[in-house]
Amino acid sequence: MVPSTKKTDYKLANAYIKKGQTIAVVKNKGEVGAPFQVVAYKDSAVVLDQWFEGLPPGDRGKLELNVTSDRVEIDPNWESLDYKRNNNSYRTDDIVGGIEPLSFKFLSGIDDPEKTQLFWAPLLAYNAQDEFMFGVNIHNATIPFKNTEFSFSPLYSAETERLNGFGRISHYRGKSALHLQTQAFSHVNDTYESAHYLRTGLTFDQGFNKRVGSNLESKMSIEMAHIYSAGETVMLENVVRKYDTHSAQMTAQFQVSKTGWVNHQVLGTWRTYSSEIENEPFEDLNHYLELTYWGKTPYMKGHNIYWRVFAGAVMDELSAYSLSSLGWTGATDFTYDQLYLSRHSTSDDFLSRQIRGDQGGLYTNFGSNNLLSSARIDMELPKVKFISLFAGVAVRRSFETPILPSDVVGITLYETTFDTEMDIAAGFTVNLVKDALAVHIPLISKAILNENADIAEGITFTFNIDKFNPFFLARSNLK
Repeated sequence: MVPSTKKTDYKLANAYIKKGQTIAVVKNKGEVGAPFQVVAYKDSAVVLDQWFEGLPPGDRGKLELNVTSDRVEIDPNWESLDYKRNNNSYRTDDIVGGIEPLSFKFLSGIDDPEKTQLFWAPLLAYNAQDEFMFGVNIHNATIPFKNTEFSFSPLYSAETERLNGFGRISHYRGKSALHLQTQAFSHVNDTYESAHYLRTGLTFDQGFNKRVGSNLESKMSIEMAHIYSAGETVMLENVVRKYDTHSAQMTAQFQVSKTGWVNHQVLGTWRTYSSEIENEPFEDLNHYLELTYWGKTPYMKGHNIYWRVFAGAVMDELSAYSLSSLGWTGATDFTYDQLYLSRHSTSDDFLSRQIRGDQGGLYTNFGSNNLLSSARIDMELPKVKFISLFAGVAVRRSFETPILPSDVVGITLYETTFDTEMDIAAGFTVNLVKDALAVHIPLISKAILNENADIAEGITFTFNIDKFNPFFLARSNLK
């Protein structure tokens, strides 16, 4: 006989006193209708210990316990296989009766169903604008995972005297997840002055068709974000003026993955962006369409060959963004939160050459305001897996709209022209942490071959803080 793998999970949703007796509200959040035990306490003494018939999955029951108690608990002696125990207790003599006594500990720990657990750790961060920042991370993530997790990381910069930081609240329900995230830091704007911005995003993730033993998986992600920038400098009528700006962005992605001897992954992305200056209305939405394909296969034990093909299109003329072989470029884009070097677009600033992992693909600053496509292959070196060789090519088509002279007063003429170029690159990457912390060093590129740049000017970095989050990593690996 094969034992059932279905989960048993009873939740004590509420408990209160009515006409001198305790009423317990129990909900079956599991997948089976197993019997369950309810124990009631008064001044730490047991006044009721009773088993009840199981509730159908998803049903809620109201139990009249015929005793007066100050606390009710489901299965306190762990006699059943209840999957989640931090929802098994409720106090009747407290406004927040579902909250257990507080426990505040260093780093993290195992889930204690009898306590409300908080964990802390000191933080040190740095970027080129805020310089060194000191703070603390406070979170509630444990093993096993909670359905609702939060993490807050306030950071203080002595250089800018600003309170920065980032935080998130995540709720997981089966294959669905909802994330509310925020980041507040300084950045460098178009006139290279320091401005402060706050980015808040709400993301919904939904997984599909991942079954036990299946090598096919797909998922969808939708994010709506608002970006507030205080002290942004804008050139208007040949005068530099400071404004507070607001931007709105929506990103929709659909990803399909297949594992095997050769792993495949295809990601389609649609982005929209709009902004306003102070009380001016939002500009027309700018639209961007991208398609990325990744592949991976081993060529010897413990070593892999990776390849990547990217195609992107800017759907509007005079867009606020432009596509780049390194990712998005342009100081209006505040989504480059790879942390924590320089918070400006890719430029000649050595510390600002950071690469986003979800766009571009070739390690040269090759951009387009119309169409861009790139392909790259990476091979890990034998016996030194953290070093890989890469080679790739990129093709772009860009448009220009120069103003033409006119003999008619009050008439301005424009002419749109298109230009197509190709770039190549080859070199090596030092992967300190795969997809999270790496240094990319092109030895060959169009700019290097034409002596318009040297090798040092082509060095770029990947520094993605999300890849260092142990709980995100655990969730992605323990599905």
